[in-house]
Amino acid sequence: MTAADVATLIGVLEERKAKTEAKIKELTADLLLPPRYSLPASAREDLRRRLEELTVRLQSYQAQLEAEAAHQKDLERQRDLAWETYTQLAKKLAEVQVAAQTSGSEVRVASLAVPPHRPASPRKLLNTAVAGVLGGMLSVFGAFIAEWWRTGAGSPSGPSVAVGDGT
Repeated sequence: MTAADVATLIGVLEERKAKTEAKIKELTADLLLPPRYSLPASAREDLRRRLEELTVRLQSYQAQLEAEAAHQKDLERQRDLAWETYTQLAKKLAEVQVAAQTSGSEVRVASLAVPPHRPASPRKLLNTAVAGVLGGMLSVFGAFIAEWWRTGAGSPSGPSVAVGDGT
């Protein structure tokens, strides 16, 4: 059973459901309205029984409709899974075809290497300037650390200050 068959079956069931609901409404209205004509008790009983039968059929159609809708969803999930599997296999096939076209692991050189016109390094003047600046910065930093250590800033009481007699 294909998804199209399921969709057709669902349409037929919905149509039957609508007709049955309309018939139930019509019969219910006939029973609830004051009688325009008097029916014998047996005829009223037949109408009630017919109404019950139609109600049971309606419930049966509703159950079938729900079952077919669930079946349709299951078929759609299977279709989507099959499509995803197909696309993945198609990609793998393309990869295998590309791999088959290359004959091993040989490498082809497109063009030979060309030596540069002037060397990219070493730049002696630039390297010397950078080394001088870094050396100066390290010297200043070292002087700050030595002064800090000498004054005793690392002690818990802080730097020691000599208090003189003012003379």
